[in-house]
Amino acid sequence: VPVSLQPGKMYKKLVSDESVIEEIIDFPNKIDDAMKKEISDAGVRSKCCDEILRIHTHDDMLSKIENVFSGVLNEMRLNTWKYTLKDWIVKKGHLDSNISYWQYLKAVFTSVIRHNICKANMIQNGTYEIEENEYRKCFCRLPPKSVVVAKLTGQS
Repeated sequence: VPVSLQPGKMYKKLVSDESVIEEIIDFPNKIDDAMKKEISDAGVRSKCCDEILRIHTHDDMLSKIENVFSGVLNEMRLNTWKYTLKDWIVKKGHLDSNISYWQYLKAVFTSVIRHNICKANMIQNGTYEIEENEYRKCFCRLPPKSVVVAKLTGQS
């Protein structure tokens, strides 16, 4: 979404509408907001949410979810909750790699950071590709002010 083609409000809405990261980052809030209807204690909700987000495999997921809410929700509500949460978690896709939500989030942030280092390297040095073990060195060599000036003046 080119910034120059959009008024501020429209640009922010377009970026938000196209953002996959926003949905990923908001996932714990989605779980917490849904749990507020069932669990009034914020500490209990936080503990339950954290345990749900630590699930890292498809194996026995329903019983893992049941264990999280054991003694917190009545059996009728638990049946609804475990299938709802299973659906939400499976749709995120991180369990296919046998990683927890937190590991997945870290990988997403790492990918975004690396992509931005590559873009800055392209602006400064004319090359996008960076070898795996060279990201830190490349990042340290990039003068941030020059990257911003080059981007603003259209030298990229």
